[in-house]
Amino acid sequence: GDGVPVNPSQAAHWLTLAAQHGQPVAQTRLGTMYEHGQGVPTDMAKAMHWYQAAAQQGNRTAMHNLAVALHQGVGGKPDKAEAARWFYKAASLGLVDSQCNLAVLYERGEGVPQSLLDAYKWYSIAAAQGDAESKSRLTVLGDQMSNDDKEAAQRSAASFHPTPFNRAANVPPTMADLPPG
Repeated sequence: GDGVPVNPSQAAHWLTLAAQHGQPVAQTRLGTMYEHGQGVPTDMAKAMHWYQAAAQQGNRTAMHNLAVALHQGVGGKPDKAEAARWFYKAASLGLVDSQCNLAVLYERGEGVPQSLLDAYKWYSIAAAQGDAESKSRLTVLGDQMSNDDKEAAQRSAASFHPTPFNRAANVPPTMADLPPG
């Protein structure tokens, strides 16, 4: 819709072409269109396919969306361990929603061993980026933890530095990025 009328079915057409050629941002956006039935029929199997393809190329939004679907059991039974793995990958790349979700998994012991220390660490990291839910969970968890554990979690959070993400896998290409012709 930038300079032209919004047309989800045309967008799906062009995104499909780019996705089939391996463009991870297009794959992620196409997955979202299939997930929400925008310009295409809702099809979670296709959404998962495109999220998986983009996630494997380093797209952190696709990693997060894939993790959410796996956690919810889209297309089958929930796979909490695989969801935790993808949340961790996206969280490590600095995606705040995945950092918060990973903290929830540690707090509940879903797909990972239960660890209030790790939950507190990831909530701290997400809260430092402004995540309100994480800020409120820190208060609740803090009341359940020893001072030593809180300090250890805070040290761990303070030493966290997101892994730089692959720009080509996460930022839409511009005209200058495209080959001539």
